[in-house]
Amino acid sequence: MRRCWLIEGSIVVALLAAAAVAWGGVGAGRDPGVDRIIAAARTEAHGAEYARYLAGEIGPRLTGSAKLARAEKWARDRLNSLGLDVRLESWGKFDPAKELGRNTLQGTRGPRTVHNVVAELRGAEKPEEFVIVGAHLDSWDFAHGATDNAAGCGAVMEAARILVASGVKPKRSIRFVLWTGEEQGLLGSKAFATAHAGEMAKTSAVFVMDAGTNPIAGLTATHAMRADLERVFAPVAMLDAEHPFALTFADGLALPADCCTKPAQPSMATCTGGTAACSALSAAGSCPSDHTPFLQAGVPAFLFEQRGRADYARTHHTALDTVDALVPSAVEHSALVMALAAYGVAELPGLLAREKLVAPGNAGAGPLMAPQACTPGCEQH
Repeated sequence: MRRCWLIEGSIVVALLAAAAVAWGGVGAGRDPGVDRIIAAARTEAHGAEYARYLAGEIGPRLTGSAKLARAEKWARDRLNSLGLDVRLESWGKFDPAKELGRNTLQGTRGPRTVHNVVAELRGAEKPEEFVIVGAHLDSWDFAHGATDNAAGCGAVMEAARILVASGVKPKRSIRFVLWTGEEQGLLGSKAFATAHAGEMAKTSAVFVMDAGTNPIAGLTATHAMRADLERVFAPVAMLDAEHPFALTFADGLALPADCCTKPAQPSMATCTGGTAACSALSAAGSCPSDHTPFLQAGVPAFLFEQRGRADYARTHHTALDTVDALVPSAVEHSALVMALAAYGVAELPGLLAREKLVAPGNAGAGPLMAPQACTPGCEQH
């Protein structure tokens, strides 16, 4: 595996900037849609506002709670106000009192029907092919669920706003999905991948943000995707020298262990290496999150790596995950990266390569793995 991000940031930027020049450079034949997207992001920004509302106004969004139901409807209405086709897709009922022993907080008396929030910007030329960007809307009830994962939701929603405001008409359809039930074992994203099984062959890529409030800093891809993704992310290198982005190329993507469906406790402290080690894996894009069911279904799916000044280990699954832990500028930067990623993949001549998608010897490849009981040292991201 070649870990490009280990090179100093200035060199990484130079490498990707060189790729951008090879592609056309600023004002020299580059897709004008890219400049319109960047301009739309810099004219106004609402990602941090969305994240603050979810964390501060709605608060903790335990799966099956009244607060999560409120968040689903609020996100649906906000995305609908952008002019997108938006729907709530039910994946089943969940009773926090029965499943998690929560019977006093957040109006948890259930069971209650739970939904994924799905918005779509329809493609102009290949509307039946898709790019997905997403984050999970649910949280634990220790605190506000700000860094896990109102930050990601705010970035996804802002990416949607940026693309609509820019007026671009992507070739492929772009879906913006806020999954639920992630903390209980990727319940919403598994259900989505199953319900949309017929579309998996036409889904070019899935990008997920779920590693805190720090800015998106990179992702790992296969060698077969290299030319396409260097082209897609070339504009990101020129966004902000303080937030370098790097691609890592490997012989196959690691498929995280799917070992938890109903964690008795939402603490990461029992993981091997402790909370800091688990949060570091999250930041490096190596933990199970909502990209996992898609990777299992054979779709190129990525958990963005995130790095910055915020200490994710301090807030992740703790009582410190409050609204004041958000880094607004980082949320806005991540939203722009997500918008450029979605648009760039939607504009590629073909779908992303799937050859040697999963790392050799990775036993998790293939159909969605059956849920397994939670085990000590392995808890949901």
